[in-house]
Formats: sequence, structure tokens, C-alpha cells
Amino acid sequence: MDHVIGLDKREESVDSGQWRAQIIPVPKRRRLRVIFNPVAGPRSRQRLRDVMDCLERLECTYVLAETTGPGDAEQLAAECSAERFDVIVAAGGDGTINEVINGLGPQSPPMAILPLGTANVFALEINLPGNPAGIANVIATGEPRRLYTGRANHRRFIQMAGVGFDAHVVANIHPSLKKHFGKLAYAYQTLSCWLHYRPTTLRIRGEGIDCQAASAIISNGRYYGGRFRLNPEASVWNEGLYICVFEYAGRWHMLRYLVAIALSRLGKLPDVQHYRISRVRVEGPVGEPVQADGDIVGETPIVIESENEPLMVLAP
Repeated sequence: MDHVIGLDKREESVDSGQWRAQIIPVPKRRRLRVIFNPVAGPRSRQRLRDVMDCLERLECTYVLAETTGPGDAEQLAAECSAERFDVIVAAGGDGTINEVINGLGPQSPPMAILPLGTANVFALEINLPGNPAGIANVIATGEPRRLYTGRANHRRFIQMAGVGFDAHVVANIHPSLKKHFGKLAYAYQTLSCWLHYRPTTLRIRGEGIDCQAASAIISNGRYYGGRFRLNPEASVWNEGLYICVFEYAGRWHMLRYLVAIALSRLGKLPDVQHYRISRVRVEGPVGEPVQADGDIVGETPIVIESENEPLMVLAP
């Protein structure tokens, strides 16, 4: 028998509601619940078939469930228990993964991912192989690791949350544009926002931080928008978040920030501040959007914080 680290209800703390990790035996021939977003990206269905074929050769069995709209992946994950399945597979982009992690509960099996989306930042984060055979091997034999997340507006996020310029990019990008043009859609919308964006002033408060800013990005993982790194010390395997505060507004300053991100020189700018945080409150004008993992999750004011209790994810 193989073993995975799971969450045992018998270890529940009545007072705190916390859960302790415990070793739970899992069969070698893993039973998979595959949650598939058919609009995750071009050629996603063929890539899904390729990985499923490899999993069948590895003697895994699976039940496939397709999403039909926002919220479906979260609901499907919430209905999945460790009694019926050994692994939940999130087959889609970062948005699908975000929905799945928000559906996971104490009785959920570990999560694995099958990246099919536009950017697939989380796949980069955990160094997931890019070929179908490698992905299938991680799903079928990978060891579970404790994954720490952040929370914004009562929703978990894995990679990052943002308020300001990048949240406006996310809020204004059309789903059909993203579906047909992938990363180019983000590049186009970034340029459009740069030309038309009217910056606002944010107030950021937390332990060791009380300042005004034009934009802020809170990192849980290393990568942002692909392979860009805003806070290199951030890691999904450790507790805690990092916030990157952009002090100045205006097109010229925003252009400087974008170029610095692209050239990995953000740490050289004196008007960009970095803080390690566990909890922060961001205030702004009414209707100012907040994004997390590439989806709008609310508006300011908002509290963004690190979660202490980990989830379980299969990784190489």
C-alpha cells in the first residue's frame, strides 16, 4: 500500500476547528475524480485525452465531470469525499484550480492538477512536467505535500491577489478574448488599461505597514503572470504572504513598473516596497476591484490574509 497525508476528522479541535495531518493508506491504483473545464484553453480536450490514456496505462480509474459555468468546479470538489476517490484532479487553468481549492474540505482527498489553461502559473510553481506522461505519473504516483494558501474576501487563492492596475486588467478582459488569444489577450488588455486607466489611491494597513499606494500585489507563490517574480522569497510550501507596494500613480510610473517586472529588476526601484505579512487590510474607492488568481473576488475594502491550515496537493 502507498500512503498519503490526509486530514482525519478524529483529530478535529472542537474549540479551534483546526485539522491535523495524518497518514491515510491509499491504494496504488488510484481512483480519480477529474474536474474538467472544457473552455480552459485551445486543444484542451485532446490534451485531456492524452493524459487520461497515460493514466489508464498506469492502472488508475477515473470519473470525469465537466464544468458548464462559474462555480461548478467548486461545487464538484465540495461533493468529492476521500471515501470514494483517492485524488481530485483539477483539469483546467488557474481559475479552475482556484475554484477546486475553494471546494476542498476536511474530508477531501489530495488535489492534483492537469494544466490546460492560458498561463498555468501554478504548474510552474510546483515544477510540474509539461508532457502528458509526466503529468500522469505525478497524478498516479506523486507524493502529497502541504500547500499553504492565502484568503481574500473569504476565498482562498494560491498564487497572488491584486488591487489597483492588475485588478483592472483582470476586470476588463473579455472571456472570449482570453479563450481565443490566450496570453496575447492579457498583453492587449494591459496595453488598453495603461492607455485608459485612471489610477486611484489605496490605503494599506497591517502589522508593520501603514501607507498609501497606487497598486498592491500580494504574493503567496513565486510566480506572477507566468515566470515573472515579484517576491522571490514567497513559496506556496510555507506559511505567510508577501506584499509588493507600488507607490506612485500615472502612466509613466506604471510603465516603469511593468518594465521592471519584465526585466526582474523590481527590487531595484526605490518606490516599490516589499513586506512579509500575515494579514493586511486594503481600502480604496467604492467599486475598486480585487483579483485573486486571475479572477475578480470582490471590492475594497478587503482583508487579505495567510491561512494557517494547509491543503494537500500532489507534486513531483
